[in-house]
Amino acid sequence: MHASSKRHQHSTETVIAAHIAGRLNQARRDAGRLSLAAKNLSVIANRIGTEAAGLRTLSEFYDEFAQRSIRLSEHINQLSADISRTAVKGWRQHQLESCLRYALQQQDGSAEHCRLIQTSLQHSQSMSRQIREQSLEYRRHLQQALDDLSRYMQTMKVIAVNSRIEASQLHSYQAQLRDLSSSIDQNTNGIMAHLDFCQRELKELSSHD
Repeated sequence: MHASSKRHQHSTETVIAAHIAGRLNQARRDAGRLSLAAKNLSVIANRIGTEAAGLRTLSEFYDEFAQRSIRLSEHINQLSADISRTAVKGWRQHQLESCLRYALQQQDGSAEHCRLIQTSLQHSQSMSRQIREQSLEYRRHLQQALDDLSRYMQTMKVIAVNSRIEASQLHSYQAQLRDLSSSIDQNTNGIMAHLDFCQRELKELSSHD
């Protein structure tokens, strides 16, 4: 690959990883608000009593998936940092290779010296391949984690539908439950928007390979 193309690839990888990390920080905050809404829903269900047993169970599911989402968002952030770090390592390795190639072209000394430069270049190229494979592995894990988080959000949407059905039967608490339901929907949709953005960024990254 041409030197300028490699430079562009490494810089693109670093920038996209930073974008994904930034969006997942926001998603993690949204998941924290989801967890808080789930706890508030549980408090209301406990206050109502046996009439809201179904709602209390749904609130526990909400909280469980919100906590999973927080942990997964943190994992995705770590993967994004790993991708960014390997991009920097890859660029440094590329710079070393460029210097070694230049030294080889300028070499007019002993065969031993030339052989040492060639050996160093081969080692550097081997390191570059390892770094590249590691980056691709991080990306595969990142894609899987984004898919998992997306599935969590789809499950949350199903739970939201069921909770609204349960809440519709509890007339005395309609206003509070409606506000909580709106908060849950807003934060779930927010996380899904962040996920869509991250999926597009990851696809964009793949297009530069």
